[in-house]
Amino acid sequence: MTFAILLLFLGLAFLVAEIFFTSFGLFGILAAAALVGGVALAFQESRGAGIAVLAVTVVLAPAVLAMAVKVFPKTPFGKRLVLQAAPSESRSAAAQIADGAPRAGDEGVAVSPLRPSGIAEFGGRRVDVVTEGAPVASGTRLRVKSLSGNRVVVEAVDA
Repeated sequence: MTFAILLLFLGLAFLVAEIFFTSFGLFGILAAAALVGGVALAFQESRGAGIAVLAVTVVLAPAVLAMAVKVFPKTPFGKRLVLQAAPSESRSAAAQIADGAPRAGDEGVAVSPLRPSGIAEFGGRRVDVVTEGAPVASGTRLRVKSLSGNRVVVEAVDA
């Protein structure tokens, strides 16, 4: 039974190593082999021990994997590998609204040509906007038609 538990912990360690080191799947294969081997050895010991080790494996393997994925971006290597948040200029529509940016129905002016995306100004604020396909010349009056996810959809205002 000791060897089965050892294989279980070795498999969990290989799972963590798969996240932290480039192994092209080798650590993942070793983790799977160690976990299956540990469960198999536990079942050879007794049916109850096998079920217990299997249950622990089913609970611990995803938990350890999730923890490793959560911790990885905070490591020095992870900080260099994982992209950081986008600069403040390319904010989502929800963030723009929270900062007092336009809402549906607000009017503004196209600062750049919209083909179909570009920049518009609403109340002195520049916002990334998109049309529903029709190009709009710079200087054209616009109205916010809708907010869809991280997109501010506008339409030209007929003067």
